[in-house]
Amino acid sequence: MAQQSSASIAKRRRMRKQKLKLADAPPPKVEKTEKVKKKRVRKHGGNKDEKKYVVFVGKLSPDVTEEDLKLHFRQTRGVQQVRLLTDKDTGESRRCAFIQFTSQETHMLGLRLNASELKGRKISVEFTKPGKKTELRMTKIKEKNEHAKRFRMIPPTKSTDSKENKKIVFNEDSD
Repeated sequence: MAQQSSASIAKRRRMRKQKLKLADAPPPKVEKTEKVKKKRVRKHGGNKDEKKYVVFVGKLSPDVTEEDLKLHFRQTRGVQQVRLLTDKDTGESRRCAFIQFTSQETHMLGLRLNASELKGRKISVEFTKPGKKTELRMTKIKEKNEHAKRFRMIPPTKSTDSKENKKIVFNEDSD
């Protein structure tokens, strides 16, 4: 039995030496052919370079769901994703959301729903852009929101508010 244990000890020593040799050896050389660019995939899908068309929706009722937002913005025919913000601790709605659209045209149609009514409240729809909260990004967002005012819906006055003759009027005199 003493021989078996010494034999097993010798075997373990040989294995350790082999592992050390493999660890110290340089990695095998691989010929470089063409570099293949890997596209970065974001958490919510899509490429880093892919253009995103996103609006911020605020002043929501606390009982609004993602499905309610999809139904409200269905007339744009281009809602790609709805992200309703909730409190991490309580799970309650933070009364705002981000909606991503498929194209620039549907994005502009979504912006036109500013001041529209959803579940008894006038909602705020503003231009936004995914990314970190840098000063340059915030300045660009403010400029785009100022520019987008001309595309926003003007709520009808009480004198013209009839169910048969409702029209969406756009403010084109700003600029």
